Amino acid sequence: VQYRSWDNAGNVEADNTQTISVQIPVPPTEVALNFDDSAASNYTLGYTDALQPGAVPATYYVNSGVLGTSNHMTWAQVGTLSGVGDDIGGKTVDGDNLTTMTAQQQISEICTDRQNLMSHGVTPISFAYPSGANNAQIQAEVQGCGYGNGRTAGSLSPTGPTYAETVPPRSWLALRAYAPAGQVTLANLEALVTGAAALGGGWI
Repeated sequence: VQYRSWDNAGNVEADNTQTISVQIPVPPTEVALNFDDSAASNYTLGYTDALQPGAVPATYYVNSGVLGTSNHMTWAQVGTLSGVGDDIGGKTVDGDNLTTMTAQQQISEICTDRQNLMSHGVTPISFAYPSGANNAQIQAEVQGCGYGNGRTAGSLSPTGPTYAETVPPRSWLALRAYAPAGQVTLANLEALVTGAAALGGGWI
């Protein structure tokens, strides 16, 4: 900073320069763990073995139509997850691509799924589009059914250019997420966090 001063006689003194350090806070990088499609392993491996011992929260997006069937979670397990404070989100009744359906079918899949969850004591706010497929009409339907946000898939990448969702999000009804076609690896998760942190943080 350069500034000028005057003596008592009103004479201008020589310019003075002073260095001031300003520390600008860097937005944090937040990581949200999501489990999809009501798989039984979401509970046994994801919750019981991995997250419960460390009391780590997560969001479980469930398809109410398959709960209690072979290789899927039960309603009791969903109740347990909700009871410990985990977020239970909807993902339609059957988990089929909404963009292949009529508007009436879309609304039925979205709203009925949420009503099923509510009838079991869960009030979901978060929704995940099956296969990440959505459009403006479907987003409006999701909101109309009572959801506060909708998660897409595949918009974030460990190789960039987009490593994280912004905070606040660009669109609450089209939240960007990391959704690889294959297995999620520790190296890829680390690359996402490192990349996001280097570019100012965000929500993964």
